Amino acid sequence: MNNCSCVFLLIIALFVGLSEGFGRPCAKNTVTIQNKLASGSNLEVHCQSLNGDLGFHMVKFNDPPYNFSFGDNMFILTKWNCLLRQGPNMEYIQDFRAYEASPEGRRCG
Repeated sequence: MNNCSCVFLLIIALFVGLSEGFGRPCAKNTVTIQNKLASGSNLEVHCQSLNGDLGFHMVKFNDPPYNFSFGDNMFILTKWNCLLRQGPNMEYIQDFRAYEASPEGRRCG
């Protein structure tokens, strides 16, 4: 196989590999957080990733859920961390990973 054929095959392989998701957008991911703690309880939510900080949101008991949607970053592994606080003085805290993209990369149907 000559050099021109090898380069052509490499370009085709790269195009097929990189085009996944470019032709049609992938569905967005959604994180949903709802307060079902106890009547009168407030839940403070603070979610952030490398690309964004959504700020602080107060979710009251049985209020509609707090949710946010986002797409996966094509070059950096998308991760969202959320900090939840509740209690009379917001003294009970839980930090957790709300979303982590697949390390194999973006996969669309």
